[in-house]
Amino acid sequence: MSEWLVNVRNLFFFKRMPKPHVASKWKRPSADADYEMEKDWEGFVSPLYWQDDDLSKYPTIKQDLDDLDEHLLPAFWEFNQKAKHFQNRFYLYQWIFMGGALLTTLLGALTTYAYTREVDGGMFANVAGIMTAVVSGITAYFNYVSDQGSPQKRWAKTRRLTEELRTNYYRYLAHLQPYNEADRVQQMRRMVISVRRKEIDNG
Repeated sequence: MSEWLVNVRNLFFFKRMPKPHVASKWKRPSADADYEMEKDWEGFVSPLYWQDDDLSKYPTIKQDLDDLDEHLLPAFWEFNQKAKHFQNRFYLYQWIFMGGALLTTLLGALTTYAYTREVDGGMFANVAGIMTAVVSGITAYFNYVSDQGSPQKRWAKTRRLTEELRTNYYRYLAHLQPYNEADRVQQMRRMVISVRRKEIDNG
């Protein structure tokens, strides 16, 4: 791939290009190897990809990973997928709004030109004016839908909760407070419940 094409694709506008569809619910990969790869990609500890040592030699670490996989990671995957979904939806509405605004401006200028030049006896100007109104209406509708759905706010909220879970993942592995007591598993479960309540309380 040529360097100029790489530079174009790295432009801010194109990096925010929405994908055709991002599901709101996370689906666990059917193959365990794919699931372990996804954990490794997210920066979590995966025995399959851990190269420094054989984790099976450390039963405490293995138990910690099992606890996290059972109690914390399901919530993490849920919020992480929601964050991706709302991020993509926000980008989609932004593209529609910017594209609609650009097209409305161009059509408006074309309508004005056609009126002043009396192209086709004014018929072309009438058609262009109708198209301008239609595009403007569609753009305004999607802007309203975006405001009502608040995808940017929901993206920020779910991403913050996702990263809170990620932080507690490492705190649990490091046996830092409050995960340095005998009831550490219960502490983790209470934390996950607290994070879920935050999502509900914040709408």
